[in-house]
Amino acid sequence: YLKGGGDPKLNMEKLWLLMRDLRANGVTQITGDLVLDRGFFVQPQLPEFNDDGNDDNKPFLVKPDSLMVNLKALRFVARNDNGRVLVSVEPPIASIKVENQVKAVNSKQCTGGVRYNPVTQADGSVTVTVGGQLGEGCSSQTYLSLLDHATYTAGAVRAIWKELGGSIQGRDRLAPTPS
Repeated sequence: YLKGGGDPKLNMEKLWLLMRDLRANGVTQITGDLVLDRGFFVQPQLPEFNDDGNDDNKPFLVKPDSLMVNLKALRFVARNDNGRVLVSVEPPIASIKVENQVKAVNSKQCTGGVRYNPVTQADGSVTVTVGGQLGEGCSSQTYLSLLDHATYTAGAVRAIWKELGGSIQGRDRLAPTPS
């Protein structure tokens, strides 16, 4: 069980430290489900307010939630490495797919001509098409909030746990922590 406390300062480093401590205590394999408890506080029913500037994927617009981790921010980085553009995403959440269409150009000028276009699929996964041009030795990065709190948190936990050499056998689900 992972019981969220709604701490907006719970970033990736702190989550990694929590997971590392669990791993250091001898836990390597979780054979059951990853159960997320978001019952720490109840969201008030507030009127809709739209101040997204036509981009509701900005991390500073994330609404509070008991399962908040790292403001649900995904860091996308495109790098031109010797004429080959590589695109990475952190944390590496399985439901985020990247389609790299960035063209490497033979220019030393870093123009910031990279675009990130997210599209949510019917199954809830998100495909981010990364396009534009990137000069030799240049990089571009952006932060986007694309997933709901539960999906992001479960994905981040699974990604960190895998990097630490652990495994989680079951599925992700929401449920209250037993008393």
